[in-house]
Amino acid sequence: MSKKRKDKDTEKQPKLASRHYEMSSFSEKKVTRFIKEDATSLVEYNRRQLSRIYPAVALNYQTSTLPMQLNQGLFQDNGGCGYVLKPDILTEGVGRKSSAVSQRGQHQAGPGVVGAGLSVTWNEVVAFKVHVPQLALVSFLVKDSADNLLAQYTLPMRCMTEGYRVVPLQSKSSEALSFASLLVHVELKGS
Repeated sequence: MSKKRKDKDTEKQPKLASRHYEMSSFSEKKVTRFIKEDATSLVEYNRRQLSRIYPAVALNYQTSTLPMQLNQGLFQDNGGCGYVLKPDILTEGVGRKSSAVSQRGQHQAGPGVVGAGLSVTWNEVVAFKVHVPQLALVSFLVKDSADNLLAQYTLPMRCMTEGYRVVPLQSKSSEALSFASLLVHVELKGS
């Protein structure tokens, strides 16, 4: 059972104490505003309630867009099937305060050095801070000099492990690319 709430308080902030069987619907524009104004309250709300964000979560599976790639990346740790449970930080101690930061990183390596054949070496260190690793996704994008996407792979940060790792590359429509991969060295440091 779902019920779309039209209370003025809900329009201002998603803080209302709702019944467990109710669901609120928020526009993408409104959620973006909530994130900018008070992201922690939005996280707290979604710890105890379900919410629907429109139209962003209505994905078009016939397109090869970044939101579609991120959605498919979210399911990498369960083999691309089933339901992904909320991480523990969203289900434990509902009354406990948590911090939330929305950040879309644009960390890019420099131009590659072309070796023999199709072998490209970057020899770049890319460092970035992840504020909420339980919710973060990491995208590897390979683009040509004209900034056209050649290959990509997205996976949850919680699936990243330290050491040398092979990242299998996919087309922009998330189809496997034979013999295309990245060899990366992952180093995770505490806060």
